[in-house]
Formats: sequence, C-alpha cells, structure tokens
Amino acid sequence: MSDGFVFLGDETIDAFMADHESHVKFLGGPVGTGKSVGCLFEVARFCLRAVPENDDGTPAKAKALVIRQDQSKIKSTVLQTFRSLFGKVSDDLTKMAYPIVVEDLPFKGEIDGVERTVLITWVFLGVASLDEANTKLKSFEATCAYINETQTYEGTWIVNNTFERLGRYPMPKRDENGDILATGYQGQRMIVADFNPPADDHWLYKADKEDAKPATWRFYKYPPPLLYIKDVDGNIVDFEPNPEAKDYAKKQSSGYNYWLDQARALVRQPGGLRKIRIDIQGEYGNSYAGKPVYEEWDDDLHIAKTKLVANKSKPFYVGFDHSGVNPAMVIAQMGDGGLAIIHELYAGEMTVEDFLDEVFVPLLNEYGYDRKNMTIILDPHDARDRSGQTTKRMLLKKQFRAVHSNTNDPVKRQGAVKHYLTRRLMKVDKSCKMLIEGFRGKYNREKIRGTEHYKAVPDANKNEWSHVNDSCQYLVSFLKYGAGLDRDVATNRQIQEGRSRGFGGVVM
Repeated sequence: MSDGFVFLGDETIDAFMADHESHVKFLGGPVGTGKSVGCLFEVARFCLRAVPENDDGTPAKAKALVIRQDQSKIKSTVLQTFRSLFGKVSDDLTKMAYPIVVEDLPFKGEIDGVERTVLITWVFLGVASLDEANTKLKSFEATCAYINETQTYEGTWIVNNTFERLGRYPMPKRDENGDILATGYQGQRMIVADFNPPADDHWLYKADKEDAKPATWRFYKYPPPLLYIKDVDGNIVDFEPNPEAKDYAKKQSSGYNYWLDQARALVRQPGGLRKIRIDIQGEYGNSYAGKPVYEEWDDDLHIAKTKLVANKSKPFYVGFDHSGVNPAMVIAQMGDGGLAIIHELYAGEMTVEDFLDEVFVPLLNEYGYDRKNMTIILDPHDARDRSGQTTKRMLLKKQFRAVHSNTNDPVKRQGAVKHYLTRRLMKVDKSCKMLIEGFRGKYNREKIRGTEHYKAVPDANKNEWSHVNDSCQYLVSFLKYGAGLDRDVATNRQIQEGRSRGFGGVVM
C-alpha cells in the first residue's frame, strides 16, 4: 500500500486518507457510505506508516484504540465491521465483557514502495461519560484511535482526553546517550472520528463551521446520495440520484436504490422528512442521543412559514407548567388551519408569582392582549406554594381565568400532541425556539444504561426543554379532552362550541 492508495475510487475517503498532517480527522455524512470501514482502515494504515519495522526486519508493534459510547454497540456494529474487514475476530472475543482486545493482528502494506508489516493490538472500549474517560483511559497508552459515532458525545472532552493517551506506544528507540533514533517510532498520533450530522448547536457543527477549531482538526464530508424533486410550492415530492455520490453509491449492492427506497418510504410518514435530511442526506439538523418523544414532528409541516399574528378579539389558550422551579408557558389560538402556537415563555429558575409579574404580564401589555380572552390551563396536581395557595388561586386573584387540564398522565398528554401533529393541526411560530428544539428531539427519553431500552418519560430535572413542552401538552390535552373535575362549565362549553365551528381567527 502506498500514499496513492485508492479506496474503491471514493474521492472523499481518498482525500481523508491522503491527509497526513491533521491530528484529528472527522468523517461525516449519510448512512451507508462506508464511514466506519474507511476509519478502521485508516487507523491500520497510520500504524503501518508511523511504526517502522524492527532493525532485524521483524514487524514492530502498534496499539489502536476504538471507542464508542455503548459497549453493546461496539459488539453489534463496529466489531462486526472490523470482522468483515480484517477477519480475525473469534466468537470468544465478541463475548468478552470489557474491553474487547484483539492482539498482534498483522497488517501488511506498502510504504514508499517497500512492503512491510505491523502487528496491531486493537482495543475496543466503551466510554460513556467524562468520568468514565478519566477512569478507563487513565494510564492507557496507544498509537492512534478511532472514535465511532462521535455525535453521541456532548463535548470535545472525548477527543481531548483520547488524544492525551496517544503517541505513547510503542516506546521509541534510543541510542546509548538516550537520544531518540530516527529509525523508530517518533511519537506520531492521530484520531479519526466518524459521525452522522447532529443539530446545529452541537459542538461538532460549531467545530466544522467556525474558525475556532484547532488548526490540526479537519472535517471531511460525503455529498448527499440524492437530490430533491420539489413541486411548485417547494414541497419535496420525490428524489433522484446525485451524480456527485457515484463514488460511494457503487459500494451498495443496490446502488442508489439503497437510499431511494428508504427516502420514498419515509417522505409521507410523520417525521419522515427530518429522518431523510439527517440519516439519508447527511445534513446537519436534529439528531440527539436520546429517543425523541415526537417522531411525528417535521419542520416543513409544523413550523409556520410566516409570522403568526394573533386575533386579539378571539380566545387565547395558555398552557402553563408551573410545577417545580422552572415555570414555562405557551400561548396559542385556534385558527382555520388548526392550533397556532404564537409565543413561548421561559426564563429559567423563578417563583411562579415572579414569573407571572415579570414575564407573563409584561408580554400581555406589550402585545395588548386582553386577559379576559384567555384561559390558562394548569397542571392538575397544582401543589401549594410556601404561602399555602395554589397557582390557580394565585391566577384568579390576578383576574385570570384558570382551569386544570383533564389529565396529568404523560403518555396521554403526549398522545394528544401527537394527534395534532399527525393530522397537521398544529403550527408553531419560529420565535418559539425552545419548543421547536424540543419537538425536534431535545425533549427526549434517556437510554437506560447498559440496555437498548429507554425511560418511559423525559426527566424534567435533566431536560430543560421539558418545561415548555409540558406546557404545550397541558394546553393540547385541554383542547382534546377538556378540563379537569373542577373545570369552569362555561369555559368548557365555549371550547366545545369553538371546536364545532373550526376556531377561525389566527392568521396562519
């Protein structure tokens, strides 16, 4: 193998492998491009290039570290790719709990016209957090590393902590004076890291798009496999092969149909356009480590194209998550196209009364909204504050109409929102950034450690987006199921009448 090695005629991976200057090389793009194969192969090539043979011509030894968040995913994905590429992985090895080690695997190739061999010890290690990195990587010595599915890590610590452990194996050759000989390993180090594009507030996106990244980091990305076909209104109706993807399309036995079949199956499904953009087209967007609550969400379908303008003479509905110390609201009206969410209110940690006086009422004054046209929908639990009064009582004293939502069952509440999303009965104003990000996937259910399962509901103590999204659930549950046992009869009758006449009024 030489520096001019061609990897199946793939221009992206050829450029990635030809880069011998960058210390950290990121490889991103759609699923099915062969990113993991390219990264594993580049790690082997680096060991061959950086670690010369012994003076007697026998192969020298190198050590490659392969990292992923979840040890079970190492076994089911990256280790299987490794087996198909290099072969020597027995079933006994795949049964190892932690870490998985493949010792002294020979890798042969050509460097500067000379064929040689290096013996690589591969260490497959699950590292899920900074604490685990500090524990598991402590005193570890390796030549180079591969970080798989880098987008699952929430900080650059995974790169920085890994990089500190490289360039330390094998030991350099020294002369009688202790000086390092040029004929041996010179301490070169490299990380390759593949990723599926995350959201545009992820550190990977910022490192790729901004000038703040280290000079020795470089990003390589595959072009998308498909081009969009749109109708006169700009809606995506079909797809066609992207000629720029021909180099990697031939890796799939079905060629472009590998992506075309998936895209055509997803295009009309709830949330399908989002999955197409991220997983198939490899665009930066909204993929998160947890399991999104609302797979039905789609930016194109549910974000209003123009500013939502309230009809001040029509009823307003305010979902209010007042439990805990992070009060939040969403304000909405029903319009000809369904529910229009016009505002979100969230200011972090505050008392309920301060939130009402300093955040909610000033917004009403700013826009000239009449509180008499508002129904505020509350958490049915409605615990008393330190003064002994409930939030409902506090609102009534301030001349607001307040009712409790019919249910506090999170599954039922989420189901009401899913009902509106699936039937395209909801539009959200672009200004509601927390709500939108939550819908996109930041409002998600955590994975249960060491399993393939997820928690039943998001943890509000860990998920900041839950407060605004819970507010939306109270509001939509009220519209779908009605108020709770202490509901205002006249208010509930008004809701039912409004449903029957279609809730005209909001400019969608």
